[in-house]
Amino acid sequence: MTTINFASFNNANIAAQINPEKEKYDMVMSNVQKIGNKYFATVPVDMIIFDPAYQRNEVVRESKLKALAENWIDALCDPLKVAPHPEVFKLACYDGSHRYITQVSFGRRMVVCEIDMELGNMEPKARQIEEARRFAKQSDNVDRLSVVQKHDANVLIGNKANLLVQALCDQYNIAVKPGKARGRLKMSDTLTGLGKALQIAAREENHLADTFEVICKSGWNHGADGFKGSTIEALEVLYNTHPDKVDEITATLIKWFRKVEPEYIKALGNTNYPMRKSEQVKIILVLEDYLHREIGLPYTYTERHGIKIAEI
Repeated sequence: MTTINFASFNNANIAAQINPEKEKYDMVMSNVQKIGNKYFATVPVDMIIFDPAYQRNEVVRESKLKALAENWIDALCDPLKVAPHPEVFKLACYDGSHRYITQVSFGRRMVVCEIDMELGNMEPKARQIEEARRFAKQSDNVDRLSVVQKHDANVLIGNKANLLVQALCDQYNIAVKPGKARGRLKMSDTLTGLGKALQIAAREENHLADTFEVICKSGWNHGADGFKGSTIEALEVLYNTHPDKVDEITATLIKWFRKVEPEYIKALGNTNYPMRKSEQVKIILVLEDYLHREIGLPYTYTERHGIKIAEI
């Protein structure tokens, strides 16, 4: 017959009842709200833990956290996803470490969490494995918007860079979204380098209008490579390097580009600068070589270091 030591049993119950961590944990769990088939609660930040066995152990980039904090909008951020650890009266976060750090930096003492109640009933080791699985798969089904998909919305809300790009596209009848044609025709008269164009447009000083003029007045916009990101950035670098020669560069390049295809410039870059990996850099070097001969443009961007180039 088993003998129960009621004294020790009662003492254990009393100890558990006065354990402040248990009391806090029980209060949070008793206030969990079910919405649909999910559970939510507001949780004190000091109750949330992170398992180093599967969490990212690299140092968090301060620039990323700063950007997240500066652009924080509660409505756009999902709740942290946490699993109950009743044996230690904590909740382990497996999705939302950056959101957690950012909110703590705001001085918040409570954060909204989605409670994975299913995990709370599992044995600790099995639960840890399942947390790790959820952590690894957290982005598998996320459909992230591309710069093209976000463009119209950014124009509507008045984003400066998107407005400038859209105005130039309207001026030259250039599409932002690819058409329904197939293959290379799909890229004709389309700003395929939208991401690069937006980066340039966001700069206080830029020559995007000059770049559009060169590409469209030379007819490069009708091909597949005229509005590639590498072409756009190469022209922007040239203009920024020689701001006193903008009009001369524009007129000279339009005259030359009307006679050749973008692929020809790329081929010259591969031939004359085979050791350079960047397509953009090769284009810049080829254009600077040509402009040096045609209008005496100084080699401000780079020195050729005695590299022998073919006649253009």
